[in-house]
Amino acid sequence: MIVFQTNHQKLYNYIIHQFLKKEIFNDDTDVGDMIEFLVPKYLYREQYSKCVKTFEELFFWTKDEFYHSMSAFHELVLYYFIIYMADLRNDMDRFDYIYLNKKSRSLIRACVKTP
Repeated sequence: MIVFQTNHQKLYNYIIHQFLKKEIFNDDTDVGDMIEFLVPKYLYREQYSKCVKTFEELFFWTKDEFYHSMSAFHELVLYYFIIYMADLRNDMDRFDYIYLNKKSRSLIRACVKTP
């Protein structure tokens, strides 16, 4: 579990994990191809293995129950991934249906009810 400065850590981790699972860590996608598309070219060229490792860590960290603190590099990679997902959401009419499952919706409803 990645530590966020919020009471909604479980929600954030679950949704980030689901997004990573659908977009990067699936049977049809090559991690390297996605990294080239997601992060700036200078990062891809100069820090390719670190980018791969960072995406893998984010994927596994958002699934486990241990607390993980992100480095600045993790934050940067996650930032670019979230920007990509936000753009995807703006471009897709059925984004919520495709990317948010029953558990995601339930966690969101629970967080909305909590002040």
